[in-house]
Amino acid sequence: MKRMLTLVLFFLVMYGPSFGQHKWLGIFNFEYPTDSTGNFKVTHTMRRDTITEGVDYVLSNPAPLPSSGSAFMELFTALTGSHFGFPSGSIPGAIDSMEFLIAQLNPARDTTQPVVQNVVGQSLWLYFEVKVHTPDSTYDQDHSYYFTPGYEAYFKIPITPELENIFIKTFGSFPSPTDTTSLAFAFLNDGQWKNDGIVCEMDSVEIRAYFPHFSKIGGGGRGLKIETSAVEEWVSSTPAKFNLAQNYPNPFNPATKIAYSLPNSGYVTLKVFNTIGTEVKSLISSYKNAGSYEVNFDAGNLPSGIYFYSLSFGNEVITNKMMLIK
Repeated sequence: MKRMLTLVLFFLVMYGPSFGQHKWLGIFNFEYPTDSTGNFKVTHTMRRDTITEGVDYVLSNPAPLPSSGSAFMELFTALTGSHFGFPSGSIPGAIDSMEFLIAQLNPARDTTQPVVQNVVGQSLWLYFEVKVHTPDSTYDQDHSYYFTPGYEAYFKIPITPELENIFIKTFGSFPSPTDTTSLAFAFLNDGQWKNDGIVCEMDSVEIRAYFPHFSKIGGGGRGLKIETSAVEEWVSSTPAKFNLAQNYPNPFNPATKIAYSLPNSGYVTLKVFNTIGTEVKSLISSYKNAGSYEVNFDAGNLPSGIYFYSLSFGNEVITNKMMLIK
């Protein structure tokens, strides 16, 4: 019996940290056009690997880029050696596979053109989309996959001569570690760039970005305008029912908080309308885990008056009224 207990303890010590952690297939694709118009595209699989929650991965030894993609070798080389991972506890449920697509590459590779083509009018040095397949659903580029509240996936890109040259071609210069305004990642949602909780850091060695969810993600510089008027916070994970609370304060000037609850996970929209039914702001439009949330709405660019905010979840819709007084 003592020997058996010793073996059990040894197992827990050696394998306990990884026991029960989620594992799934990761597929890394690199899409590039083959002509100057960008109409003919090739999808090159860089690597397929098993991803384990809590394990740091390095995108090393990817499948070589074919000669047809030689114009994009600089970006391909810059991304090689990048680190990524998902901390233990960050994955809320089983995942079958996760597809990473680096896309929207610009075939014009001279100093007057950005390395990545403009997406919604903004110059980018990197753009990628992530599709997550779970046993129950597929979260594509328009339906975000959220990590456990309080956890973030990370992406670390080493600073190399190739990366510096990409920035120079895209923006004219490479940002310094103290110039935080020149470097940004953002989610593309409803035609707008939204920070939505992304943290971006930089030092002399690498660029680091931390993401609370996956969908469409752009890496930009000085020209990347980020919509920050709606900042959302997760409050709790045990709501009793679908609910949209009265905003507080009300009346307000110019900011107010809007709380809502979801008893189940699903796609959610929270939008603001004026008195004639015209949408003036989209606050939330993404997949959410079950939980209670609070959104900070800044109406500094809107005139005084009565507005309506509407929460849509599945077949249910709740609408409340609020008043902006300036």
